[in-house]
Parts: sequence; structure tokens; C-alpha cells
Amino acid sequence: MAETLLVYDPVAPCYNEPQSARSALDTLAGKTIGFIDNSKPNFHYLVDDLAELLTTRYGVAQVIKRRKPSASQPAAEAVMKELVETCDAVITGSGDWGSCTSWSVHDSVETVNRGKVALTVCSTSFIGLGKAQQKALGYPELPIALVPHPFGIRKRDELRGIAEECVGEIDRLLRESAGRDASATAQAAAPSLRARFVEAPGDLDE
Repeated sequence: MAETLLVYDPVAPCYNEPQSARSALDTLAGKTIGFIDNSKPNFHYLVDDLAELLTTRYGVAQVIKRRKPSASQPAAEAVMKELVETCDAVITGSGDWGSCTSWSVHDSVETVNRGKVALTVCSTSFIGLGKAQQKALGYPELPIALVPHPFGIRKRDELRGIAEECVGEIDRLLRESAGRDASATAQAAAPSLRARFVEAPGDLDE
């Protein structure tokens, strides 16, 4: 009998079954909007500018800002609980690299799982990763607002211009519900282990 090797197979993450179409706000006027700032360079400036614009232009009643100590981790449970209890919608970001994009999307999905509207801010170069992460977590239609890449090196006056361009899209996306067309939605992969051991031929290196 031929010898075999026990090999670690790092299969891709499984996809969750797509969830129902996202909910939306009827208007931003009078609403409370929360921000989860992941501490990426410049995002706190964008949050400040967006908060001002959302209040003055769209009638948002209150903005609550919370900042994570690191972009490579989820929002703390206390932060999630506070924002879900007090806000009508939560905006997360910024997704302008690998782990920060994944965890920003994760925070948005967690918000939606708790019954509130959510949106993720991503740079143009990482929209693909953001959408892939949303699909993997079962919410392919969650809204993503785009900012130009690279975002973290922009000067302060540039950020105000970016906020001016982005705020209208945020208003639209938070009020836009997306009905999912089942025929256009990719089938979710069957649940599977994220990694496993498999047997391989003993002469695999030949």
C-alpha cells in the first residue's frame, strides 16, 4: 500500500446563507447616527466633517462617535450595546486596507444582526474585499460608501472635500432598501469546516 501524508488543508471560509434584504431609514431628519471609528489615519477627521454635514444638511438630531483602540479587532461589546440601543443607524470605517476593511464590515454586520441599519465606509481600492467579506458573513447587500484611495495620507482640507462628496451617498444608502433578486444572488456554499486534515499521496513532493 502506498504511503500517505496527513496534510493541513486551509480551505476558504464558508459562506453563510444570504440574509433578508437590508432595512433602511425613511429619513435622516430627527435620527441619531452612530460612528464606529477604527482609528485608521484621517478617519476621525472624516467622521467630524460627516457629523457636521449630516446635522446641518440632513437634520440628524444627534451623532454619537466611538473609537476603537485598533482597526484589527471588533468593536467592544459595550460600544455595540450602547450604539444599538441609542442609534437609528451606525456607520463603520474606515476600510482602506486588509484587516481594517474586514473588521469594519464585521461591525456593520453585527449592528444589522442586532436590528439596526448599518453602512461601511471603504476606500475605492478595497471595495472588492468589503463586498467579499459581506457575502461571507451572509449580508451581500449591505451598503458601502466609497472614499478615494489612498485615504490615510490626505491633507486636512482634502478630507473636507471628500466628506462633501460622500455625505450625499451616505444619505441615499441609509434610506435605500435593497430587494434581493434570488436569481441574481450567488448560491451560498454548503457549510463546511474552515480547515481540515486530509490524506495525500506520500510522493506529493515529486
